[in-house]
Amino acid sequence: QAFQYGLWPHAKPLVWSYSLWMLEYNIRSAAIVGIVGAGGVGLQLHTYQEYYQWDKFATVLLFMFLLVSALDLLGERVRNQIVRKAVLNKAR
Repeated sequence: QAFQYGLWPHAKPLVWSYSLWMLEYNIRSAAIVGIVGAGGVGLQLHTYQEYYQWDKFATVLLFMFLLVSALDLLGERVRNQIVRKAVLNKAR
């Protein structure tokens, strides 16, 4: 109960913020690792680049850009909402 009612309300915004940031970071890292040919999400990019299939390369690159941008935007909104709730709870 001490954790649930004492520590968790104060730590929750930081835990969620860090978790969302790590998700964004891991997706970016997987793309970069694949681009250099070591597997991961970017392996498809590496394959299309190797075989000069630039139309497919551009499509995958655009999709990855949109995915990372959407995750970044979602993460920012969720973090702002969590922080806003934490500030309101402290004000009470």
